[in-house]
Amino acid sequence: MKKFPHWTILSVAFGAFLLPLLGGKISLEAGRISPETSMLQAMLNGQDAPFLTHFFLSLFFFIPLTVTLFTHKISHVVNLRITFWLAMFGACLGASILVTSFPAVTILYVLEWAMMSLAFFAVTLCCGRKQSIIPILSLVAGMTLAAISGILEYRDARVYDPGYRIFALQIGPNQAGAMLAAGTVLALVLALRYERLPRLALILAGILQCFALVLTQSKGAILCLPLGIIAVLIGLLVLKPTKPGTAVAVLLIPLVLTGGMAMAAQKAATAQSGTTAISRLENTGGEAAQSAGFRKLLWVSAIDLTKQRPYGWGLGSFWYESTRPGLVTQTTLAHETFLQLASEASPVAAFSLVAFLGAVVVWGMRGIRKVSPDSQILLVGIFGALAVSVAHNLVDSDMYIFGLGSMVFLFCGAFTASSADSQAPEFIFTLPKVAYGIAAVVLIPLCLSVGIAETFRSRARDAMDHSDRQAMLDNANAALSITFADGEALSLRALANPNEADLVSAAQLHPSPKAYRALADYYLNQGKDQDCYRALDKALERDPNNASALLKYMEAAQKFGNIELATKEANALIATETTPYFTVRSQPEFIPTQTYDARLFLAKQSKSPAEKVKLLESAVMGFIQYRDTTGPVVARNLKAMPNGNFGGEDRNTLETNYRLAIEACKELETLQPTVGLNYQFDPRAEADKFAAALEALNK
Repeated sequence: MKKFPHWTILSVAFGAFLLPLLGGKISLEAGRISPETSMLQAMLNGQDAPFLTHFFLSLFFFIPLTVTLFTHKISHVVNLRITFWLAMFGACLGASILVTSFPAVTILYVLEWAMMSLAFFAVTLCCGRKQSIIPILSLVAGMTLAAISGILEYRDARVYDPGYRIFALQIGPNQAGAMLAAGTVLALVLALRYERLPRLALILAGILQCFALVLTQSKGAILCLPLGIIAVLIGLLVLKPTKPGTAVAVLLIPLVLTGGMAMAAQKAATAQSGTTAISRLENTGGEAAQSAGFRKLLWVSAIDLTKQRPYGWGLGSFWYESTRPGLVTQTTLAHETFLQLASEASPVAAFSLVAFLGAVVVWGMRGIRKVSPDSQILLVGIFGALAVSVAHNLVDSDMYIFGLGSMVFLFCGAFTASSADSQAPEFIFTLPKVAYGIAAVVLIPLCLSVGIAETFRSRARDAMDHSDRQAMLDNANAALSITFADGEALSLRALANPNEADLVSAAQLHPSPKAYRALADYYLNQGKDQDCYRALDKALERDPNNASALLKYMEAAQKFGNIELATKEANALIATETTPYFTVRSQPEFIPTQTYDARLFLAKQSKSPAEKVKLLESAVMGFIQYRDTTGPVVARNLKAMPNGNFGGEDRNTLETNYRLAIEACKELETLQPTVGLNYQFDPRAEADKFAAALEALNK
């Protein structure tokens, strides 16, 4: 009778199982938690307070790791050549706190990476060579459930959008694709370890994950899948832990079947609607070029930031610093893990992570012929999944997502634990245990305070959406009472109760363009022109093409009677239309309208009817594109979330822009007899269309 696994191994396995189900979100400034949602519900939801969820998940690794460390005098110790690089990597991340302009954000991300690395140490310390398969199988089970969730998600969504891309419980389709590509390789390779029902179950898991991978329509992930398959085929054919024919059949036949099902579904859907679940994969035109172009601009921005400050801008700060080179709008991730790490925590951090991954593979492969065939299959499977994950990190910042980052560390831990030479039983002295205990005593309360503060901020944003100033104030104060250097909480409190002290402190602790625009708004209302201009200069220092800041500058100068300055800022705003910042956007469906507002202002100032008409006509043409492209997207989302904000657009902005367009159309119609020009559109007809869109919005 086989011995039942120790509870510490089961804890690690359960944590691995939950990673694909709860670990797929990232902390953003967009979370909302309603008053009816308890903190426990928010934590288990994993979407609106993700840091608290990630802390909860990390406990399944931390607790068994701690118990094993303090109850065993002799434990499995990883080769120093591996842990050295991981320690170097951690030191670089921690040091980035000293150079960041966003301390709260950097501390949060340092804690996230620390929690992710627990998966590596938990597997290596708690699981031996024979039992390292348990957390890997649990991870595959979790991935399969996420895949099923994604397939059901598509079933519900295809009614209104046949080309819908599934999320499969992740933050985006590309992240879902990264998870499912690695899971497909892992499930199919592990099937070779078993016979009959277990083998069939793992093959079915691989098919489900591969089918869900197709539904993500993630080109990068789908292209990474063959890389993993080729890597494992080479490994299996060289080592021969199983019959070569069996290996080829188990790996390739399920993939061929999945491809056949996808093609059959495509033909059936094309006959009905013309749009299919893989339409995006077939698209090589404008949308694909736009996506690739934006990704390239992010990489160039990350490289430029690294050149500007080789010691880094602070972990997690790419979110705010990405706009400095003036190529892209504010973007959370650089879509390349190693470039983002280089820009945030120095090239040494990126090199250390690469060296750690390389050391894991090199030392894990040593003596691979000495281990049993089952261990060889496991090592080859993990290597294939790790190859897929690392390859996808070259086109996306996957390791910044808790679930995907923990998955990579889990692969490294299981690879190390299953190998012949990567670790050995060693006596652990008291000093390392004391250091670990001190770190735990400091970091656990810090993690709790950061996570709970994030929950209160999400509640404050929900109160803001419902215009509940008191609830907003209470939750912002609650966040400030349990954390420090929280500029975002100060900004939320200042929105509920505008005052200079909070706004100045918020801008100092969290110097985003948004914070400085809020401060400029306050000075604008107070009639302090120079203070207002200084705040906007600060916003433009970090984001030189920020349309909202340039528009605010124009409006402030206009209010203070400085028409010359207002005209200068209006022209500067319009000039951004020729930059990649404007032409290559992360979300092309959301068209910024600030440049059209600038044209309307210049048209009012112009004394030349011809110039006035030219400006008005150009503005209206922009608003028409906005109405036909952005309007339907926002209107559709407003039906589900009436008070929501989508890509910076909400009901108020939509209504305001439609009304401005109607007035501009009327003015063009009035001017037409004077200038005697033929417009590119019928002003009266377009005014009617804007009025109809406005009426439909308010139904």
